[in-house]
Amino acid sequence: MQNKITSRPDQADPSSYAAVIVAAGSGVRAASTGKFDARQDGSFGNNNLGYDLPKQFWRLGDKPVVAHAFDYFHHHPAIAAIILVVAEPFITLMTNTLPKALKPVHLVAGGATRQESVHAGLTALAGLKDCKNIDYVAIHDAARPLIPTNLLDDLIAAIDKTNYKKQKTEIIGAVPVMLLADSIKTIDKNNSQNKPYYRRR
Repeated sequence: MQNKITSRPDQADPSSYAAVIVAAGSGVRAASTGKFDARQDGSFGNNNLGYDLPKQFWRLGDKPVVAHAFDYFHHHPAIAAIILVVAEPFITLMTNTLPKALKPVHLVAGGATRQESVHAGLTALAGLKDCKNIDYVAIHDAARPLIPTNLLDDLIAAIDKTNYKKQKTEIIGAVPVMLLADSIKTIDKNNSQNKPYYRRR
């Protein structure tokens, strides 16, 4: 992994939050994307890469999966800067296809694991000249595109409540815990048995 940052033109912002969006996964657990097309119309341009893609680059609605997370944080007023962590072969692609941003956007090469990619994003953030103005960082997996509208506001509110009368030097964070409405069912080899799967945790 090369330690380099590709930055986009930006505007200054007094907000004290940054977002690290991790989009460096290989998507090996997802189905083959041969039937998927990255082509779409919108701010991310028209791109058809012509080969199998990790799931964060699949099209969801009118734009790639990664674009949903990017747009969410880009349009949130509390976010002052965005670090987008992608696999190195996709840095040029993302640099050329990201829409014009109204706040700093920095692309950095990810690692072999999500932990390494998050570390790369945080390291890149720490190396920015305006890092001292960032108090908190939102870390998000780009393969989770459908972010509830108020989620970041709720996390910020939780941090503000926890931070009340505490020293800035204390480590404070918030993790979202959301109810799931998904169901899992099991089938036999003949696809005839459709039984619910009861999750114990």
